[in-house]
Amino acid sequence: MGWFDAVRPLNLRLAVLLCLVAFILATPLVNFGAWSTRSQLARLESGQVSVDKFDWASLKFEFGKSGVAALERLSKSGKTPEIRKAAAKALKLDNRWAAQSEQQAVSRADDVARNIIIKPKAVPLPRDLIVLISQFGSCETKGNCVLFYTPGQAEAVAITKPCEGCGVEVYRFTQAANGAWSRANDNAPPTGNWAAIKKAESDAIKAGKVEIREVRRRQVYVDSKPAGVPFE
Repeated sequence: MGWFDAVRPLNLRLAVLLCLVAFILATPLVNFGAWSTRSQLARLESGQVSVDKFDWASLKFEFGKSGVAALERLSKSGKTPEIRKAAAKALKLDNRWAAQSEQQAVSRADDVARNIIIKPKAVPLPRDLIVLISQFGSCETKGNCVLFYTPGQAEAVAITKPCEGCGVEVYRFTQAANGAWSRANDNAPPTGNWAAIKKAESDAIKAGKVEIREVRRRQVYVDSKPAGVPFE
């Protein structure tokens, strides 16, 4: 009897064992999503990981129904307002890529906050605003990012120069009534029925309803030179 004949029975037993394990793992008897969900929640609730460093996207996209159910529960009955807010936000995520982008921004937020030059004077910045600024990747180097912000105002304007050969970039952020910050789209087209809007414009031009008005707007200036687009 050769060595192969000697190990053949062992190989057969190993194959049967592996098939059995695979079968068990494929059945509802073992739910990795539930296991992973419990493990992640234990880390959050024990304080091993902070709310802003917690991987909320995994609950939404990787842990199946148990992960989504955990988010729904936390959004309603989480221990703190921060947990409830973060869980509710995770439930609204559309895709994993967007979630990863935001998670990376959160991890960079502390460094970005140290790099920002705040005008007209140094003041604490809302955490959500810092995370939002971090998503644009333009404040990675100290001294290359200036932010105009005054506490209590629902607007902030960031002026950045991402690299030595790059042009100046201007980002304007606004705060909604619910406290959420978002980037303002100052070049957004009119909203509504686009075809009707264009027809109304054409009719007005044909009727001679055209005039020139003086409009007061604001614009960022760097070294007395205009930068970015004007905004209201």
